[in-house]
Amino acid sequence: MADNVEETNSGVKKKGEWKEIAEFSEEVEEAVKDAADEQSVKEFEEWRPKEEEAENNMKRKTVEKALVKKKISTKGKEDFKDASEKALEATKKVTTGQNPSKEINQASETAIRPFAATVLGVFRRFESLVYSKIILRGKRYYLDTEELSADMKSSRSGEYELDVNVNSDKSRQKLKEKFKNAK
Repeated sequence: MADNVEETNSGVKKKGEWKEIAEFSEEVEEAVKDAADEQSVKEFEEWRPKEEEAENNMKRKTVEKALVKKKISTKGKEDFKDASEKALEATKKVTTGQNPSKEINQASETAIRPFAATVLGVFRRFESLVYSKIILRGKRYYLDTEELSADMKSSRSGEYELDVNVNSDKSRQKLKEKFKNAK
């Protein structure tokens, strides 16, 4: 187990060179398997620093994890065709005295999808640029999941610090115990 692991109010942290931090992050991953849900552990495993990686890979992974996760599926031109058909059905209902609100709602939702998908794509590119060029300029990388968060920063001297926080008291105690028992 890693030496010089410091307990914090909400988890554990360690300072050291890249190799030490990569090893510590691997030990944290093992420790949180018992303390956090499967999805949080998986996200941490994908994000955490690894010995064979370069620091700029942490920047890329941080940006990927931070971007808006919402997806809008669209069929492009086919959505417009479907929306036109729903609008035509709505028109027929109006002429026969029926309520066309369901068809109008469906036509509107279908017609807007290609625009929304395009806008979301532009927003993601902008968001990625903002994260990589402005927010991560200070060489601080982070991950937030349902049950845990991690924050890694580097200094000009080449030293790194990885701070891992766990939300639930019970899980936090399990994590701290794993490192306390290793001393």
